[in-house]
Amino acid sequence: MMISDLVQVFKNPNADPEIIVKAGERFLLELYSYSDVKSKRSMSLNDYGYVCFTKSAYKSKFNISSLPTTEAAARQHPFRTYHQVQQWYGNEQNAEQWGWNRNKNGLIPVTTLIT
Repeated sequence: MMISDLVQVFKNPNADPEIIVKAGERFLLELYSYSDVKSKRSMSLNDYGYVCFTKSAYKSKFNISSLPTTEAAARQHPFRTYHQVQQWYGNEQNAEQWGWNRNKNGLIPVTTLIT
């Protein structure tokens, strides 16, 4: 699937949340140069993060911030992106169903559902 195909998912006002998550994960894998990995067909974002970590751990200078995000954190990114795209298209969606929490100051992003 090409990146342009992934983007189309976010334009669908009735997109299934799981399809949005999968498109977001694929996009992140492409963003992190996942195409450089030989056995990419079945690799998850967590697996790719592990591969990147093991490759980097042997280097004398290692920047942990260069690793991809975890699947649990990455799950919330495409929800917020989807919500924003739908807002641009004039499709009002409940922000709290798409990766946001509301507090007294307004909306704050959900970073992960793992506690």
